[in-house]
Amino acid sequence: MASLTVSNYLGNLQDDPEDAESFEGLREALASGDPERVGEQPLRLLEAARATHEKRGEARAVAWLIELEVELSADDPGFQATLLKELGRLRREELLDDAGALEAFRRALEVKAGDEDVEVAIEEIEQAAEKWRPIADRFIEEAKDASDASLKASMFARAASLVWQHRKKGRAKEVDKLFRWALKADPANTRAARLYCVTLKSRKRWKDVAEVLKSTADAARNRDEKVNLYVEAGRTAVRHLEDSALAGECFARVLDFVPGHEEALRYLVEHYTAREEWDHLVALYEDALRSRQKLESEQGVLLQIGMVHWRMRGAPDEAEPHFARLRKIAPSQPAMIEFYRDYLGAKAQSEDPATADEAKQRLLTILSDAQRSADTEERKLALAIELARAAQEAGATDRAIDAWKAVQRLDPTHADAGDALRELYRAGQKWNALVEVMRAELDALEAQSDDADVKARRVALLRELIAIYRDELKLDVMVINTYNALLEEEPGDQEALSQLAATYEQMGRWNDLIQVLEQQAEAAESDAEKVALHGRVARLWIDRFANYNKATEPLEKVVEIEPENREALGQLKTIYTKKRAWKPLYAVLEKESALASDPTARLEMRIEMAKLAGDRLHRNDEAIVLWRGILEEAPETEGALQTLEKLSEREKDWETLAFALERKLGAEEDEKKRIKILQKLGNVYGEHLDDPSRAADAWKRILEIDPKNGRALRTLRETFIKGKDWEGLHALYAEAEDWEGLVDVLGTAADRTDDVEDKKELSFRAAAIYTEQLGNPERAFRSYERVLAVEPTNERAARALIPIYEAQDKWRRLVEMKEILLGNVPADAPVEERLAAIEELAELAHERLGDEQASFRWAKKAFELTPDDAGVRARFEEAAARAGAWEPFVDALGNRLTDEDVGDEESLALRRKLAEIQGEKLGETGEAIAQLEQILEAEPRDADVVAVLDRLYRSEGRTRDLRKLKVHRLQHVDDADERLAILRELAQLEEDVLDDAEGAAARYRTILEIEPTDPEALEALDRLLTQGERWEELAEVLKRRRELDDADRIGLTLRLATLEREKLGDDRGALDHYAEVMDARPSHPEAVAGVEALAEKDALKLLAAPLLERAYENSAEPEKLAGVLRLRLEATEDEEETRELRLRLAELAATSLGDADGAYAALEAAFLDRPSDVDLWDRLANAAEAAGKHEALATAFATAIEAG
Repeated sequence: MASLTVSNYLGNLQDDPEDAESFEGLREALASGDPERVGEQPLRLLEAARATHEKRGEARAVAWLIELEVELSADDPGFQATLLKELGRLRREELLDDAGALEAFRRALEVKAGDEDVEVAIEEIEQAAEKWRPIADRFIEEAKDASDASLKASMFARAASLVWQHRKKGRAKEVDKLFRWALKADPANTRAARLYCVTLKSRKRWKDVAEVLKSTADAARNRDEKVNLYVEAGRTAVRHLEDSALAGECFARVLDFVPGHEEALRYLVEHYTAREEWDHLVALYEDALRSRQKLESEQGVLLQIGMVHWRMRGAPDEAEPHFARLRKIAPSQPAMIEFYRDYLGAKAQSEDPATADEAKQRLLTILSDAQRSADTEERKLALAIELARAAQEAGATDRAIDAWKAVQRLDPTHADAGDALRELYRAGQKWNALVEVMRAELDALEAQSDDADVKARRVALLRELIAIYRDELKLDVMVINTYNALLEEEPGDQEALSQLAATYEQMGRWNDLIQVLEQQAEAAESDAEKVALHGRVARLWIDRFANYNKATEPLEKVVEIEPENREALGQLKTIYTKKRAWKPLYAVLEKESALASDPTARLEMRIEMAKLAGDRLHRNDEAIVLWRGILEEAPETEGALQTLEKLSEREKDWETLAFALERKLGAEEDEKKRIKILQKLGNVYGEHLDDPSRAADAWKRILEIDPKNGRALRTLRETFIKGKDWEGLHALYAEAEDWEGLVDVLGTAADRTDDVEDKKELSFRAAAIYTEQLGNPERAFRSYERVLAVEPTNERAARALIPIYEAQDKWRRLVEMKEILLGNVPADAPVEERLAAIEELAELAHERLGDEQASFRWAKKAFELTPDDAGVRARFEEAAARAGAWEPFVDALGNRLTDEDVGDEESLALRRKLAEIQGEKLGETGEAIAQLEQILEAEPRDADVVAVLDRLYRSEGRTRDLRKLKVHRLQHVDDADERLAILRELAQLEEDVLDDAEGAAARYRTILEIEPTDPEALEALDRLLTQGERWEELAEVLKRRRELDDADRIGLTLRLATLEREKLGDDRGALDHYAEVMDARPSHPEAVAGVEALAEKDALKLLAAPLLERAYENSAEPEKLAGVLRLRLEATEDEEETRELRLRLAELAATSLGDADGAYAALEAAFLDRPSDVDLWDRLANAAEAAGKHEALATAFATAIEAG
């Protein structure tokens, strides 16, 4: 219910004024502050609702609403005070809630102080609470004496109200009695009845509530009171008793007074409907109808009466007058129209034509009136459709047409409306109207829509329109326009296109005909149709307009579809020639030549194409291809060779030029001209085609004609070089034995070439000539170096240079060559071979070059190759020492450690070396430590490693690591003395440096397990346990120390006693140890203080007394001694001890304390215990004299004499 609005909740309260859930929901809705739930003026809504509840006498709902109004009126204190004042009155007078009333009145005073009425009300409530019984009794007496019935009932009711609110036990019985007396005195007293119901409702005595309300309503004199009481009685019967008979009786009585009462009418309708008491139901509605009703209420009653007669009783004739009356008020009422459909529909089936026709016409009238008065467009449309169909079925054509037009006005796209109107117009041959309807529907549909249904509908409409324009209205122009509109929707519609073409041809509209033919061609499916149509278009352009330009396009389309269409090609050839359109003419000739079967004709066409390509289109590449083909087919063609030579040279088509020159050479017989042609041919092959072989062949052919031709010789040499024909070049110089010249040529060629392989080949050839032909191998070094310049790893060159560099003492170059040889050692070669080469390089770098860094690098490579070779590793270290390269040396050893094949022995050796270098050479103490720790893990008893680690840990201040080291030593030492020494060191380290008292204590405990009497360990453990407050263990340590140290036994015993007393709670043990101290030193102050503290405990008083007595005697403390003696005296039962103690107390009082009275009292007690002791008589007399106790002395003597 939380989502309901304020208005919703107020409505719920109207239906059930005592619905607490609705009240809470209303409070929550107001507190939410949601504008949609609260509304614009919630306070006014509450006031209006309260007024209704007040009129109906519903006090609880009124009180609830006032509570909410108070919360909303915080900005108006005056109004708020008035509301609170009224709330207090309601609670006190109507709801019998003095506590709630008092709370409301007090709040009213807080808002508006000084209100005398409120103050009086509060005073009355407080007095009633104090004196309710006398007041109630007075009211009862007054009621009994009263003669007026109303006054009598009022007095009884007031007395009952006081009893209900203030009596704690037995109130229900008294309250019931008093209220019954009140209602008996005045059965029509509604106030007494409502107050009585308040008490009954709180006790949930709903049957009594209903009886009281009904009986009071029966007797009530005011109509409104009767109605309110009957309504409340009916609600109680429904909601709490489920007594439908009683509820029906009550609500029926309500309608007797208010025939149109909504709640009563609603209940009785449901009541009679459930029981199917239709006559009662009709009578109920008719009674309601006879009363004054609002128009909407009258509609509802008429509808219900009609529905009961029609649906429930099956009496449509009796229902019809009520539906007719309803129709006058609401012509479009749906249920009414449904009734007339059924009612008049049945009459329309009558065998009497007049009756049937009248029913149909009346239904049309009813539907027409309903359609005009319908309140929504959807309702108007539905009724218009129904009216149209009904009129059409009834044969009322004009009314049907009007109705369908109304449908179209409301829904232009309505398919049935258009169909129906077309059917009606077609039946009546109203062609213009039919066209108008179809055009309206057509205009309402989107043109060229993407919606397939819309498009299909437009096409169908256009086809129908064409038939009407053509066959019925004979409007050719509209036929054409409609066809065009159809083609916009269906551009390829063949029927439309054919019809348009025929129409345009008949009318001589050639331009339009051409357009239609073009559209037909585009839409045609077969190529044959397309060709025919495009051909027809071309003919129309030529025949009708003599427009060859326009004819070109359709002819080209024909050729595009049928490339072999000779007719079209011929026409195009003629047109292009006239137009000097060389490019398309060339294309036509190309197609014609492909189609030509006569070789001569085809050749002529190709010659024409070649000329067009070269002379007109400047497409020389195509012309060259054509002329070359022509020459191959017909070599004797005039001018073909010359044209081909010229074009190929212009286009730099060197292959074709060579082809033309070869053809020209074959036809030439003059030797000088042949030499010129060969020279040109040699240049083409050599310079343009980069074909040394064919170039050399050309120059050789010149030499065959002219053997001394210098240009040919020179060019041939260059050709050999260019063609890499080294054998040919060698042969050329070998014939003249010109080796120096050949070496120069080879060297020059090697220097000029960029090809690595050529450079190597030429260099090795030159080196071979130096060695073999000239016998001077030293001159070959440049050739070898040239090879290494392009291939630095060439083994052949390097190996050849080694003896040369050795002879010339070029050690650095020699090293480089050795490196090249090393680099060429095969991967599968023996390791020894590679190792030897590397170590040779290391030695050369050291001894010949003095390059220690290089020597180190090679030594490193040797180590990486054979890391497990101790000799290699030693030489590696020597090289590192010479080069000062300790860091890379360490890195190399470290890398070796990570290899999987490193054995334990090698690993230890590497780590030792690493630790040595890192610690001594590099100062990397941390790294050295790490290596040593690894060694120690493998060799736990290595004393040297332990010693070094101990030194390094101390120097680095790594105390925790130092402890771990000592723990390690402890775990691996066998000698007991050494073990004790390590434990002492560990304990001292943990206590003094690491501040680990617990750890140090554990070490000392271990020492004591080995040497139980070790005094240093006991002393240290004593100190640590004291710091750690480990009192029990400390006590044990102190006991052991006492046994071992006679010199300090007293001090240790005293500490033990204090520990037992203060920390361990062992008072008896503490007392024993204090006693031991005091045996040796009776007045020891600390021991005495300890025993005094123990003596304060009852259990130890007597045990401590002898110790304290002796201590106080020795220390001359008489007062404390006297206290101890008194304590003993109180505790003892021995007569002799009692006498002795009293005498000692007397002596102590008389001498040390100077207490004559105390001395006398002590002696008197001793005397009375033993009067027979003669000495005491004198001592007592002296004491009495000293204390002035003569009377006391006489009394004591008298007592002793009497005792006999």
